[in-house]
Amino acid sequence: MRVSERQQLKRDREQRTVLLSAAFLILYTLGVRAAGRFLHDLAGHDPLLASITQTQLLVMGLFFGYLIIALMTVFAGTGTVSSEIESGVLQTIITRPLSRAAVIAGKFLGLGGLLVLYACLFFGTVVGIVHYYTGLGVAGPLPALGFFCLIPVVLLAVTVLGSTVLPTLANGIAYVGGGYNADEAYRRAVMDVRGTRISFLAYNSILGSIDATASRPGVACIDMQPFAADDP
Repeated sequence: MRVSERQQLKRDREQRTVLLSAAFLILYTLGVRAAGRFLHDLAGHDPLLASITQTQLLVMGLFFGYLIIALMTVFAGTGTVSSEIESGVLQTIITRPLSRAAVIAGKFLGLGGLLVLYACLFFGTVVGIVHYYTGLGVAGPLPALGFFCLIPVVLLAVTVLGSTVLPTLANGIAYVGGGYNADEAYRRAVMDVRGTRISFLAYNSILGSIDATASRPGVACIDMQPFAADDP
């Protein structure tokens, strides 16, 4: 895969993650709105259950937000340094009087600032939706927001560090065991890490899984025969 194709794939993943965030917030708003009507009646009969349900709605929204932000952080940080080395862009940067630490720190602070801002907006939106439709407030919102914003910071630090050591593919997310057809689902994922080639295979033996065929997407299935009973 050429460097330009990798960069285009990275941009596509980031755009899809943003669309996923928007779709989730829309569906989450509709769900909380419907639940808010039920909670209004429930509060008169069982205030404790209503309070627990409100909290669960908030926790669910923040949990899925954590997953979305984690994906966006990995997609944004993958290849931060290694992709520029592969494309030759970094050679034009290092000609300037900048230390390696300054280049890495600049990339980390730039991406980190955007991701933290994104996390703040997501946190505020989820909390605002729950508060508007259910009346639930967050005790200690600033510490909670601070912990929530640590998610992209820590993940980005690990991803950028990996980008300085590993190539783009090895530092990113490579899928295996599924695809748009059988050839892609059963294909191994090969990574080259410092001259060592590592291959990955994955198979699914869960009953009811959709097996990939030549014209149907699915997963790589393997038929696991049940264990035979011990001979008497």
